[in-house]
Amino acid sequence: MNPKGSIGGFTIIEVAMAVLVVGLIAAIAIPAGNNNEASLLDAAAMEVATMARFARDEAMRTGDSYGIRQQNGQNRVRVFRIDGGGALIYDVYHPTAKQLWDIDFDTAPQFRGVASSRSMSWRAACNVDGNVAFRPTGTPYCTDPTVTLLDQATISLDLGNHSRKVAVDGFTGRVTVH
Repeated sequence: MNPKGSIGGFTIIEVAMAVLVVGLIAAIAIPAGNNNEASLLDAAAMEVATMARFARDEAMRTGDSYGIRQQNGQNRVRVFRIDGGGALIYDVYHPTAKQLWDIDFDTAPQFRGVASSRSMSWRAACNVDGNVAFRPTGTPYCTDPTVTLLDQATISLDLGNHSRKVAVDGFTGRVTVH
């Protein structure tokens, strides 16, 4: 019971402190808008890395050569297999989405705005710089000529002020994201 008919409630200082605490919790819990670009770029980099790892694993599993192609002019990355005659066949399907594994960064809604480019170095001349194929041993190589081995391949993904790099090691075929 309140003495002398006073009304119970909170003081202005108590309300201000509660608002301050809620504001601090919200500031910590809710990421800044700029982090959306970083998150989108992380997802794109993980998808490209998964494509390269899949190509390497499929080559080792099936005994056929598989690879990825980064096309600068078209801003896309695709997974391919190589038929018995050496032709690149783009009929590799995403293992869960069941669609051709082909990311066009200009039109894919989940990656719209991401720009892709590549940097590749080879142990000898490579006529098709955008392709990295994997032998059944997991070793990455050039598709033309097939005797040329990879030193290092990097696919760079950029969005706003953020950047991610997917690298393929020429010796081990290991795929990493930086």
